Amino acid sequence: MTPNHDPYAALRLRDFRFLAARNIASVLGNQMTAVAIGWELYQRTNSAAALGLVGFFQLIPLLARQNPPATESHPRRRVQVGEEVESVALETPNVIPLVRRPVRGENPPMDRSAILTDYKTLRSKGLELNKSLVELLSKEDIHTAARRLGVLHRNTLVLETEGDLSVLMDYALHDIFHDGLNAIGRYLRDTPPPGGSDELRILHSLQKSRHSILQVKSRIPGLGVEALEGDARTPIALVDIGFSQTAKPGKALATRLHSPSGEWHMTTGTALPVNAEVLERLTEIFADYRERHGQDPPERERAMIVIRECLRAGVSQNIQYGNAGETFDDDNPAPIKPIRRDRTKVGRNDPCPCGSGKKFKKCCGT
Repeated sequence: MTPNHDPYAALRLRDFRFLAARNIASVLGNQMTAVAIGWELYQRTNSAAALGLVGFFQLIPLLARQNPPATESHPRRRVQVGEEVESVALETPNVIPLVRRPVRGENPPMDRSAILTDYKTLRSKGLELNKSLVELLSKEDIHTAARRLGVLHRNTLVLETEGDLSVLMDYALHDIFHDGLNAIGRYLRDTPPPGGSDELRILHSLQKSRHSILQVKSRIPGLGVEALEGDARTPIALVDIGFSQTAKPGKALATRLHSPSGEWHMTTGTALPVNAEVLERLTEIFADYRERHGQDPPERERAMIVIRECLRAGVSQNIQYGNAGETFDDDNPAPIKPIRRDRTKVGRNDPCPCGSGKKFKKCCGT
């Protein structure tokens, strides 16, 4: 034993103490169960033979462990060759390693045509489902969402482009709650689709959706993009045929993600470009929030802040719309006619334009 060795170092870790206590409780519980079963059996049968048979059958699993598993009977060299073949298969043109995982224990990669077929089906069903979800929103729900995002002024929606309306409705569907349920939750409660249907699959996926900032890493032609998500820069695969044609590596986007397949992601609506000005502003707001509250903002509040700052910066004017397969000239983008723009930039100490009577920095500018 070395002089610096501490035999009790592991016990100073709270999680290890919990694990050790759980294991001790589990062993004691198993022993108590075994004694109770034997006692009850003997009380009922008054037979020592029956009690012995219980002990014998308890030994069978231990005896079975003496034989090595079938997978271990193969030479290690053969197993390694199998892994190498699987790795080579991932490089074939018809199979796309969207986000690479370790070979050992991974799920088989999806075929490009399978991904596209699944995506198109879900996108079509999702658009139909979205119409039903929007009908669950009241005027007050939409006004509440607009007020939080800073696009409601004197009870009037003030939107820059058609994309702003899509962003507003998406926020209202996911982040306006009644009795603990948003529009998706209320739809599932009141009119659940049939079990195993694509609609049910979409709704369950939407319940787990999250709003994130992505940085485009590379395009996957005809399929989507590989992107890095959030501060942790987690690699994800985003399936979106339009993005595969227009996304620029290195650019950042704010959008809501969900993953019906568990392997790849899709968006719920319009993605907003995030430029340097917005990133700088978000950094200031989150730093100020941490200073005042001692923690980062919760996920819903963070989403509200990100969307609001993107809309305030007018980034939606940089979004171009076109038909499928249409390309754009990045150096000479077509001008986008705004829906309406009749407000000036509001200072942090100015009265909040929502009409609350508070300063902007203590209301919608939080």
